[in-house]
Amino acid sequence: MKSCGMSIGAFGLALALFTAPVLAQDGPVKLGVLTDMSSLYADNGGQGSVVAAQMAVDDFGGQVLGRSIQIVAGDHQNKADVGATIARRWIENENVEVILDVPNSAVALAVQGITRDKKKLFLATGAATSRLTGDECSPTGIHWTYDTYALSQGTTRAMSRLGANSWYFISVDYSRAVMHYLRAVQAAGTLDGPTIAAKMRDMPVNDFMTKNGRIREDGRLVRDMYLFRVKSPEQSNYKFDYYELLATIPGEEAFRPMEQGGCPFLKQP
Repeated sequence: MKSCGMSIGAFGLALALFTAPVLAQDGPVKLGVLTDMSSLYADNGGQGSVVAAQMAVDDFGGQVLGRSIQIVAGDHQNKADVGATIARRWIENENVEVILDVPNSAVALAVQGITRDKKKLFLATGAATSRLTGDECSPTGIHWTYDTYALSQGTTRAMSRLGANSWYFISVDYSRAVMHYLRAVQAAGTLDGPTIAAKMRDMPVNDFMTKNGRIREDGRLVRDMYLFRVKSPEQSNYKFDYYELLATIPGEEAFRPMEQGGCPFLKQP
């Protein structure tokens, strides 16, 4: 009887191991929004990032490759170790295919390392460090929004031409990164991270914020940036008429040249 029990137990374990990948492939395609829910980045990220990602999924139709799409969310608490733990658990145990948002550069660099090793997509829509496309670049990492180089160099040069000496920066574009990812998945016909990353680089980026943008080999989305002035109440003529466009900064001027970034995998044959 003991031998029979052990045989049944072994059979059950083998069955579980055999069926687990099948169940994972039949389950939802999971997108993980790793963000700051309670601290300094919660207002421009946080729950708003989760809602934006869900809006993109809804606009896409809620399915890709015949499977439903599910948004999962995590709070990294602005701690690199917490963010890394969540990212690793999502990828290794919960079948999350792509991680996005991640305001806080230290957390983003930790996540970049994990997704690079695991060959999963990382869409950095919240972090600013240009190291994500420099010495810490990844074949499966896409830096979607602004970075420190664009803020300190591209924006500064444009503002200087206008004679201005102070400004602030606004950028939220989480939903479009999700939409581009889902379109690439659909076009590639797979959830394989490197294949999707390559497809995302092949596809031009066109949406309300970006015209004919392109994703470089180092993962940098090159798109025009814009300088706006906040209008005075007297200048505002209708609801939400808040900004005056002062200048358009071409993407090639706004972002660091790829050859100057030091992205190591670009050197590989």
